[in-house]
Amino acid sequence: MVLGVPLEDVAKFRAWSEEITSSVGHHVGDEARRQQVQDEFTAYIGELLDRWDGVVDSSVLSQIAAAEKAGELTRHEGVRFTAELLVAGNITTTHHISSSIALLGHAAGVFGQLQKDPSLIQPFIEESLRLESPIQGFYRLAMADAEVGGTAIPEGARVFVLYGSANQDEDAWADCPQVKLDRPNAAAHVAFGKGAHACIGSALARLEGRVVIEELVAQLQGFELIKPHEQIPYQASFVNHGPLSLPARLTFRAGASQ
Repeated sequence: MVLGVPLEDVAKFRAWSEEITSSVGHHVGDEARRQQVQDEFTAYIGELLDRWDGVVDSSVLSQIAAAEKAGELTRHEGVRFTAELLVAGNITTTHHISSSIALLGHAAGVFGQLQKDPSLIQPFIEESLRLESPIQGFYRLAMADAEVGGTAIPEGARVFVLYGSANQDEDAWADCPQVKLDRPNAAAHVAFGKGAHACIGSALARLEGRVVIEELVAQLQGFELIKPHEQIPYQASFVNHGPLSLPARLTFRAGASQ
């Protein structure tokens, strides 16, 4: 793995990853279990960092270990950084891809358009990111007194920036709720944040989403959701946004690999 987790531990690591990220943005569930998972994860990452053999390779953990050895990161910071990657590089991509597939299922005619003209897949990905942003919002700290929309924000206040709302602002997006594959400003959404806080993995996320949809369009003759869109269960979070399950009926093209 890019992160540097041994292959034999991938299943365990993924289970921890999903439990940790499932608690982001809501306050339900077993607090004791959440703490247990955090403690297990922290101990495991600490053990991997302790195993570092002094060789810095392409894995993230080897570079974190080297930074810790050089005094550039503390152990706590290294573990926290790794945990951040679980959200930034795992659950967000999973949600983006599943939300894109859900959008294909309920946006009338779009799947057929992509079959006829695969060059429209990239604009579709931008519309999916805009309408189904995998991160709906995040907290920021006001560094100075400010005013937004007539509301005073004092220095030091925590502000929740709601990307999902900005991406559906009717003043910015014509026919806002609709999937439009010819928007001149298609990539102007803030699904990846903006400015100094823009996601460094945005190009990779776009690539991953595009490749998945390209493969679906190439392999499938037909595609439909089994449940109405409003009945699809989504994660209970005001930060992470994505389906928990996506029952669908697939019809493969003749000769397609299944």
